[in-house]
Amino acid sequence: MIWNLQVLKSIFTLHSAKDLANMDYMGKSDPYAILSYGSQERRTTTINNNLNPTWNHQVTFDYEENVSTIDIEIFDEDTMARDDSLGRLSIDVAEIKRNKTVTDAE
Repeated sequence: MIWNLQVLKSIFTLHSAKDLANMDYMGKSDPYAILSYGSQERRTTTINNNLNPTWNHQVTFDYEENVSTIDIEIFDEDTMARDDSLGRLSIDVAEIKRNKTVTDAE
């Protein structure tokens, strides 16, 4: 019996965000990001009191058929209330494959 198993993976790095909304009454937002690719989800660390966070968060996603985007949603972490969404973005996987990078996505 011969097995030919090919596992495709994508390595994606979320570097930073800039000019995020301040959702906190005292101090600044405490942002973190959720990165999703199909059924897979990863979370960055929270950066306290920062509207221009730098994560340099690298994730590895297993290939999923018929999934065309990596979705990113940034939240403000709150201890006493529900976390607030600061925005979301979808990046076309085909663009990443074609250009090997995406910069200044909005």
